[in-house]
Amino acid sequence: MPESVAILIPCYNEAITIKAVIDDFKINLPNAKIYVFDNNSTDQTKKIAQENGAIVSSVSKQGKGNVIQAMFKSIKADYYILIDGDQTYPVSQVHQLLDPVKSKQADMCIANRLAAESNSHFEPLHKIGNSFFIWLINFLFKSKLSDVLSGFRVLNHDTVSKLQLNSPGFAIETELTIKCLLHQSRLIEVPIQVKPRPNGSHSKINIMSDGIKILITIIKMYFTKK
Repeated sequence: MPESVAILIPCYNEAITIKAVIDDFKINLPNAKIYVFDNNSTDQTKKIAQENGAIVSSVSKQGKGNVIQAMFKSIKADYYILIDGDQTYPVSQVHQLLDPVKSKQADMCIANRLAAESNSHFEPLHKIGNSFFIWLINFLFKSKLSDVLSGFRVLNHDTVSKLQLNSPGFAIETELTIKCLLHQSRLIEVPIQVKPRPNGSHSKINIMSDGIKILITIIKMYFTKK
């Protein structure tokens, strides 16, 4: 029986970009199932995703972390591709993340936006925040990661089944990364180049409030080790 691949796209008001993301996956992974989990979008995200062949669900509890928790609880697959619906990540590179997990070289592959060879576009404050959190996690958890907040990852079933995630919002990638470190999961980073959001598409993260929540998550997990 062929191994199953689930593409998981958490969305909040991504009507401008979701069709392109779905279309890119149809080209690059035609046999994978595409799941869009809509989080109370006020635009046409849900309708557009349905019209373009995605399996669409709704999560009423607001927050990216709540959506990702719902995804992992409800979708069963051998491999999970987690990606934002904002069209900033290069879907064409998905096999570079999927293949190491399929070949059992890694339990989770992370798209590394901050590699030296990447020319990814970042807002200055986002870049400063990313760099600080990477340094802090590497210092506290004795890791050597380059991008801990990436929204493009591939995980195997065993790794997902062990995760007990709690973060309701944008600290979810931080929690996911640290829990994999605590479980001694094998992590590989793959350099990618992200693009700026298209005109009319806006980031949902609040640099100050979400940054504080990410910092609290890191410190709490360091002391509790869970």
